[in-house]
Amino acid sequence: AVFRRWLSRGGLLWIWLTWGQPFSALAHPMPESMVWVDTDAQGLHLTLRLPLNRLEYGFGQPLADAPDTVLPRLEVPLSRYLLQHIGARSGGQSWQVLRPRLSVQGHDASAELEAQLRLQAPPGADVRHVELLYDVITHEVHTHRVQVFLRNDWAGGVVGGVPALLGLLDTQHRGLALDL
Repeated sequence: AVFRRWLSRGGLLWIWLTWGQPFSALAHPMPESMVWVDTDAQGLHLTLRLPLNRLEYGFGQPLADAPDTVLPRLEVPLSRYLLQHIGARSGGQSWQVLRPRLSVQGHDASAELEAQLRLQAPPGADVRHVELLYDVITHEVHTHRVQVFLRNDWAGGVVGGVPALLGLLDTQHRGLALDL
């Protein structure tokens, strides 16, 4: 009887606030970055989707509060940042990463930076066995994860289907072997 009175007077609320809320907060997914890989005979094309609310920690400047002002203010420094944190190599040879094309998708707290980059293999490099080097955001945000998908691989006959997960990158895993 005492227990029933306690429950009816807010005991369930106390239980939820004490035990349920902390666990429900853990259930919210953290925004992750996505990378889609497209191949051609000279190298790779990458399309990145980076949550601004995580990118600002890796980049070191506020981005998420005003997504519409990000590119007018910071397009060149953001491009430099990406070029410093993305690379590729095969057979001991480093690839050239060309300047990205940037756009912001969204206008609120869930806005993302979309970056399209070309990674060009040096002459004679193996374009089918490549190590993708990547630590955008993850060099600073140790809980951040990056999903890498193969979207199109013309030489391998993968075109236009559902992208295949190639792997995950995080603070512990900053390189991913792409054996195409």
